[in-house]
Amino acid sequence: MFLKLEEAPMSQEEMTFDEARMYILFCRHNGHKDWRLPTREEWQVLHGYYTPVWLHESDNENRDEMWYVQPIRDS
Repeated sequence: MFLKLEEAPMSQEEMTFDEARMYILFCRHNGHKDWRLPTREEWQVLHGYYTPVWLHESDNENRDEMWYVQPIRDS
């Protein structure tokens, strides 16, 4: 079974990993509040290219960076 993913708008500024987690926690878009960070595999399927975005906790290699946030959710 393939899950469909929905994306909220990407952050306009880069932020730390902790700020990214807060961004996701308080994200409200299209009446939804169950947003999360994408896994590496989800990001590659959705976009197929490298963009400096925060990924799910287990997929981040360096948390000292400043990256964008792309909220996603299972739709």
